[in-house]
Amino acid sequence: MGCFEGSFDCRTVRCIAGWACYLSKKKWTRETTSLRDSWYEKTAQELLGLTDDQATALFCSLHWPKEFRELPVRLDTTKETAKMAGKRIEYFIKYKK
Repeated sequence: MGCFEGSFDCRTVRCIAGWACYLSKKKWTRETTSLRDSWYEKTAQELLGLTDDQATALFCSLHWPKEFRELPVRLDTTKETAKMAGKRIEYFIKYKK
């Protein structure tokens, strides 16, 4: 996928793949793979039962629908950013894109 927002370790509240892994209690280690971002993407994809296209659409903000791409893009811990990610997840569940 190559469009990962970062690992959960960065504390980014909109990192959907990172949160899926964190909530499942799955943890990346160097023994798992040397490519941490790819591990988070693939693990979250498997946990959520997503196709490659669905995972890219959900995890990569560059592929989000226009109304979500126009929102401020911040890699921070604000409530506003968390709400944005929540709205994106709700949209994905409803429309599967």
